[in-house]
Amino acid sequence: MPEGTLRFQLPEEQFEFETAVDAAKWYHVAVDVDEYLRQQIKYKSLSSDVFKALQDVRTMLHETVTEEGLQLP
Repeated sequence: MPEGTLRFQLPEEQFEFETAVDAAKWYHVAVDVDEYLRQQIKYKSLSSDVFKALQDVRTMLHETVTEEGLQLP
């Protein structure tokens, strides 16, 4: 089975190390925020201003994820 190894020069690259270790947590945060926005837009009775604001935030989230070469489920 293929393996991958990431190497960091600690403590100089502590931030990069912690970012790599926490990547799955950040992914789940983004997925949870996206799902929350989707549910609010789809199921809540919102004023048109709030509806548009939530749509804009969700669009920005998806655009930013795509620009970074990532994807949400």
